[in-house]
Amino acid sequence: MGISKVKVDAFKAIGVRWQGTFQQAHAGEIKVLMQQFRESLDKLPEGTDKTSILGVSYDVTKEGFTYYLCCKVLDQVQAPEGMELISVPTLTYASYDHAPEENVGDSYSKVYHWITENNLTVNDEINLEHLEIYSADYHPINEPPRLKIHIPVKDKQ
Repeated sequence: MGISKVKVDAFKAIGVRWQGTFQQAHAGEIKVLMQQFRESLDKLPEGTDKTSILGVSYDVTKEGFTYYLCCKVLDQVQAPEGMELISVPTLTYASYDHAPEENVGDSYSKVYHWITENNLTVNDEINLEHLEIYSADYHPINEPPRLKIHIPVKDKQ
């Protein structure tokens, strides 16, 4: 399972928003929210792809970041109460299938190293930092992370 450059078409998604610090995320707040979101998938409207849960990181600063846990919307739908609709543009990503036996931080480091080695740079024209794709059957409390990591990239100038 190597790292590759992939294009992901624009999509809309419905989900919940979390804002906090890296310490809060490391302490498990996102895992708890993901489990709660998994348990509420039946509340998502018809026309929602519930086979994968997306984790989308925005607005990363030294203080923290915004993270959405969401599912792609297949049709035009309304977000249920307490959830938000987000739009993600068509982007090119460095993509990596993170295996459960690996350390997530090491996997991210591997992807950033690959980006540099392949004459690419992180796409800083947008505020989307990472797109993570989890199988809907992933249990964040009881299992090590199983995900596909996507980091937006562009060719070096």
